[in-house]
Amino acid sequence: MWLGSENQIKCILLRHGRTPSNETGRYLGQRDEPLSQAGIARLLEQKEAGFYPPVDGVVVSPLKRCGQTAELLWSEIAPKEHIVIPEFREIDFGKWDGKHYRELSGDAAYQSWIDSHGEKPFPEGESKRLFIERVMRGWERLLEMLTCDVRLRELTSLGLVVHGGTLMALGSVLCGGDYYDYQIANGCGYEMTLHRGTGQIGGWKKRDFS
Repeated sequence: MWLGSENQIKCILLRHGRTPSNETGRYLGQRDEPLSQAGIARLLEQKEAGFYPPVDGVVVSPLKRCGQTAELLWSEIAPKEHIVIPEFREIDFGKWDGKHYRELSGDAAYQSWIDSHGEKPFPEGESKRLFIERVMRGWERLLEMLTCDVRLRELTSLGLVVHGGTLMALGSVLCGGDYYDYQIANGCGYEMTLHRGTGQIGGWKKRDFS
């Protein structure tokens, strides 16, 4: 059970709802694609079932699929009040953005990337290492805001709506383990408690529909 205190914040970290690319198995990075109608319906269904608890504040990636998800789940918090963290954008898939893996199956560069366990950078895009570093700069930015911004000092709960890759980066750094251990379905995510002053986290656990 969550016990509030002035130094702790309950955090719900979610992957945005489904988009057309998610539904068709295509890579979706920094293209600003909106939610699909089925994705919207699924989020509202789970909201009605009580899967998403109320929060005092909302953090989002700047991409519209995250903002849309936050507006659907926490409509009592106006979009102008969302905390936007630019570094929380999804990884840049470069020239593979929008492609299905079957379209890339004969590409030697794609096989080389798979053989590297995803360590090589995407052609004309980002590497996993640089992406994780970017996401963690955003995390540090958020921690500083929660500590220093007088408007945010009273928050006791926070919803973060970001991307699958962003959650993989955060989980692997904050909790340890492999980056790919933290893959999560659309509309699902994790919860934890965050100590405002130290940045320490506790109680990390998965939130999904099972």
